[in-house]
Amino acid sequence: MVETGHTHVSGTRPTNWHSGIPHVALSSWALLTFGPKVCRDYGLITFCLIYILGGVSGNFMSFLHTPDPTVGGTGPAFALIGAWLVDQNQNKEMIIYNDISISQQRPLVPRN
Repeated sequence: MVETGHTHVSGTRPTNWHSGIPHVALSSWALLTFGPKVCRDYGLITFCLIYILGGVSGNFMSFLHTPDPTVGGTGPAFALIGAWLVDQNQNKEMIIYNDISISQQRPLVPRN
C-alpha cells in the first residue's frame, strides 16, 4: 500500500491504469503475443504470479523513482516479455533442435 497525499493506492490497482490508446495497444499486444507462450511454458498459476508480481514490482519501482503519480499498465506486460526471454534463453538448445527437425520434415502434400 502506497500513500500519496491523502489517498491510499494499493500495489495492484495501477496495473490496470493506462494513459491512452497507444498504452493500451502495447499492453494488449504484449499480453496476446507473449501471454499464451508464457502460460504454456510456465503454467497458469506461475503465469498469474508473473503478471501480478510484475505489475506490483513495476509500480513499486515507479514509486521509488518519482514522486508524481504514474500509471502502471505496462509493468505486467514487460514482466511477461521478460519471462518469455528467460524461457527462450534457458531452452535454446531444444528450440534450435525443434526448428531443425521441423525444417527437415517432408511436406504433407506430395510433389509431382
